Amino acid sequence: MKDRLERVKRAAEGRWPELWASYGMAPGHFEKPNRPCPLCGGRDRFTYFSKEPGGRWYCRACGWGDGIDLVMRATNRTFPETLESLEERLGLSRPAPAPEKKTFTPEEKEAYAQKMRELRRRETAEELWEEAEELGDLPDHPVQKYLHERGLYPAIAGLRNVRVVEKLPYWEEGSVKGEYPGVLWALTDDAGRIVTLHRLWLSETGRKAPVSAPKKLLGSPEGGLVRLYEPGETLALTEGVETALAVRAMTGLPAWACVSAAGLLSLTLDRIPALVKTVEIYGDNDAGYVGQAAAYGLAAKLFRDARAAGRELAIRVRIPDKTGYDWNDVLLRSLANAKNGRKRTRS
Repeated sequence: MKDRLERVKRAAEGRWPELWASYGMAPGHFEKPNRPCPLCGGRDRFTYFSKEPGGRWYCRACGWGDGIDLVMRATNRTFPETLESLEERLGLSRPAPAPEKKTFTPEEKEAYAQKMRELRRRETAEELWEEAEELGDLPDHPVQKYLHERGLYPAIAGLRNVRVVEKLPYWEEGSVKGEYPGVLWALTDDAGRIVTLHRLWLSETGRKAPVSAPKKLLGSPEGGLVRLYEPGETLALTEGVETALAVRAMTGLPAWACVSAAGLLSLTLDRIPALVKTVEIYGDNDAGYVGQAAAYGLAAKLFRDARAAGRELAIRVRIPDKTGYDWNDVLLRSLANAKNGRKRTRS
């Protein structure tokens, strides 16, 4: 099946609009961006990317797909039926029947399906990232107000792995519930490849969008970190992105976010660049001690592994004094106290 699929893809390259038309889809859908969608009928939400391979397309309601996927959805054919139909239209002869395949267990099938889902999510993340804008290219984006309100604007200097979108579809229960300004934080692996995206939906006023979950990961964060700044001899590690930005604003240190307490605790010594001599772990002060446990657990692991590897590494753990606080809360309290102090001085 894989060989057949690759042969169809090669033969169809550059011919997708012609092939789609043979299935009754109007050529006007594919002439330029923001055209009516041949699937859902949306007026201006469909774009065919003619310069990308594979018949790549996107609809703000239907999501992403390639040429084969569009034929499948438009004709309600199964994948084997679609492949056979395309072979006929492309004049490709049918290959000899494949030998009987191995029978896989339900567990093996589920593992493979999960792997393919993650692969598709990673591809979607890469495509969304490529289409997003650099922060400086959209100076009026609501994220500017958001950072100001959170006291994080000083952390913009040197900031990496963040992009913004003017209208990011918000999906819930299999359908789009609206479009809002979006912020994308890239989780990358140690080779710099995108693992997934941490998405933040905002309102036009710079507040979190009025949705049930304004922050979402696009896929599994395993193996990824939000490397917000170039590391130096001292590197700060945090759970959340906003905590990392707060640490940067308060200390000037380069900071990386691990997205969650589990992500922080799973970090290993070999992922800390060799130039780093000191690691400062800024944990959350959770009422249930989850943040503190993750911070001290990571510290203990790094200490043990650095000693075993003969690597000199100083490790410090910093936890806010107040229960329920993270370091962005500490920053906001500090700014509020400073503002009140100035008011009292003037009065």
